[in-house]
Amino acid sequence: MTGNKITNMIHYSDLNKPLVLSAIYTQIAYCEIAIREYLKCKNKYGNNEEELKNFLESMKIKVPCIEKHIRDAIKRFDCNKKNNIETNVLDELHFYDELILFRELISMLSDDQIIKFKENVNLDGNKITLYKNLRNYIMHSKKQIIKKKIYDITKWVDFLKTCQNIISYVETCLNSRN
Repeated sequence: MTGNKITNMIHYSDLNKPLVLSAIYTQIAYCEIAIREYLKCKNKYGNNEEELKNFLESMKIKVPCIEKHIRDAIKRFDCNKKNNIETNVLDELHFYDELILFRELISMLSDDQIIKFKENVNLDGNKITLYKNLRNYIMHSKKQIIKKKIYDITKWVDFLKTCQNIISYVETCLNSRN
């Protein structure tokens, strides 16, 4: 892996080495940060505390499956704020919720850039659940995470490519804004 790209072929056993696992971990974490930055900058409400809460409240109506998660994130944010912990409400969301919110925001767009992005990235419910599970698996890893089974390797490659595509899309969007 180089930066946010997979640049060479590697053997499946290499994927279980600490150096590679840390690179995968870093790429997933960076993807999460990129999604949060996109949500912060591209929602129609704004990016201060109350505006972000309003954005999440509006999304509870649009995407009822994450209503409880949003409510919990707002509670965690309010608790952390009382305890003087520096955070924002988007930091309190889970990866699953971030992916759903990201999918919902980009579903409203139709420019050439987003059409190309949607051709390369599938964020339907099943994929989001799979990506959440893979993310949790790597973030709370044990030995021999990735087995020799081809479908296992294919899932990981698909997930990492999706992370790369999300990062690239978000960086392009946020850089064009400046």
